[in-house]
Amino acid sequence: MPKGLFARSLLILTVPVLLIQIITIFVFLDRYWDEVTRRLVDGVMGEIAAITQMVTDEPPRYQFYEIQQASESNLKIILTSEEGTFKELEKPKFTLFNSWPYLVYKALDKAAEYKIDYPHQISINTQDRDVLIQVQLENQFLNYNFSLKRIFSSSSYIFLLWMIGASFVLLIVAILFMRNQIRPIRRLAVAADRFGKGRDIPFFKVSGSSEIRLAAQSFLDMKDRINRQIQQRTTMLAGVSHDLRTPLTRMKLQLEMMKETDDVKAMKADINDMEKMISAYLQFARGEAGEETRDVDLKELTQRAIDSVTHLDAQFILNAPAEKYMVPVKEMAIIRCIVNILTNADRFADMVQVTLEKKESSIRIFIDDNGEGLSVDQYEDVFKPFYRGDKSRNVKTASVGLGLTIAQDIISSHGGSIELDKSPMGGLRVILDLPL
Repeated sequence: MPKGLFARSLLILTVPVLLIQIITIFVFLDRYWDEVTRRLVDGVMGEIAAITQMVTDEPPRYQFYEIQQASESNLKIILTSEEGTFKELEKPKFTLFNSWPYLVYKALDKAAEYKIDYPHQISINTQDRDVLIQVQLENQFLNYNFSLKRIFSSSSYIFLLWMIGASFVLLIVAILFMRNQIRPIRRLAVAADRFGKGRDIPFFKVSGSSEIRLAAQSFLDMKDRINRQIQQRTTMLAGVSHDLRTPLTRMKLQLEMMKETDDVKAMKADINDMEKMISAYLQFARGEAGEETRDVDLKELTQRAIDSVTHLDAQFILNAPAEKYMVPVKEMAIIRCIVNILTNADRFADMVQVTLEKKESSIRIFIDDNGEGLSVDQYEDVFKPFYRGDKSRNVKTASVGLGLTIAQDIISSHGGSIELDKSPMGGLRVILDLPL
């Protein structure tokens, strides 16, 4: 079965019509053609038998030339006579594409067997479209020439042409109709795909049949609810972040005015951690809301992300061809995604290599490090919010546990995917796949 809805719908329409035509041809038309041909052949062979009887009557009732004239003018059969014995004619050869003369030949031969009492032979000339029947008498043989039209009915072929022509017209109408019905579904699929990749869909409007309109309107309602939910979540968390930062700022000011002690230092460290956590929570909730999608060079974005983390301890290397990798994305969101992964790699490795590779329908970013890596059973867990592979709290490895979660959220919103694997450098490999 074809995969497309248009092709499947077309099959549903055409297969029954084709089956009806086949049944009509092999049941009705075959019987009709056989019956009509047999009747016409019986009539012609009866006329030939009657003419032969008139020629062989003793005593003769008519002169031979009178019989010739009557046969040609009234029956459209040309009668000639030759002395001696007729020469055996070559058997006709028929092909698959020229099979109907063979059916006529069989019908003539069968009728001649019981209507003509003399030796005879039949020849059909498909080029001149005429029939020759030779009848052997005692001292002569008779030649009967007549057109194939005498024993062939064109009504069956006309019926076939009308049936095929009508089916062809119906097929064209079905194709045009199905295209008009499939087009709204295809537009809905494209709109859903673009929305899933975080792109604008200004061209989409509700159209098509009532069921398709219902699905399209449901999609638009769902889109509005999702956008409204994202905006409400961002607004709410921005307000929460502001409300939390205000008392934290007052606490910092009070601590700055206090005498520097171990307890004060610990409290300052806790407040800094709380600010980092609030920033990470807000970043995770905000995602890339409000940013527009546009075509940008992914290699340039990757270089900008690397430049923004040069203050970290690890060494970052970019491997990419000179050509541009243009892809429709939300610029700041992708930079944030790559920075999160690079920052995460910096906690466990001292060398990170970023490689870009172009596929047929996507661009892949490979981020490899030479750290200790992760066990396979942690590959799914590290994408969970607030999960940390390293439970330690030292400065080098401390994190909130949202870096890879934010990266996955950003990549998924662009219709891409993020995977983890063993790096050739010995550590962890992060694979980002972005559709073109």
